[in-house]
Amino acid sequence: MQQTKQMELSIREIQEISLEILHTIANICEEQHFRYALIYGTLIGAVRHHGYIPWDDDVDIMMPRPDYDRLLGYLKLHIQEYPNLRVFNREECSEYPYMITRISDERHIIKMQNEKPLVWEYSLIYIRMMVLVIRKKKL
Repeated sequence: MQQTKQMELSIREIQEISLEILHTIANICEEQHFRYALIYGTLIGAVRHHGYIPWDDDVDIMMPRPDYDRLLGYLKLHIQEYPNLRVFNREECSEYPYMITRISDERHIIKMQNEKPLVWEYSLIYIRMMVLVIRKKKL
């Protein structure tokens, strides 16, 4: 069994890995015509810092529900084309404690102080995905 050397990543290295995941997801979304937008600290960093907020260590995107569902369906069918990515949500992992989906890079480990050590402990450099729900107003 091959041993892997674990070393602590700098915030900059975490940001670079997160950006790789974002580029992968953005490419899929653009090729498949899925709508998405940067939100929260990711959007502030892009506008104000032309990159990341210096202390931010994740990526936040939002998608309309139909596009979000289509992206998850696409990833189920094509995940073998993205061997380092893993999708975490309640559908994929029944013990996953969050309502949001995370798309992670399995090559990297982050041990979260405030989370139980379950399946996703090894791959939490991630994109956090929110769902945009739009309700049409009845006239």
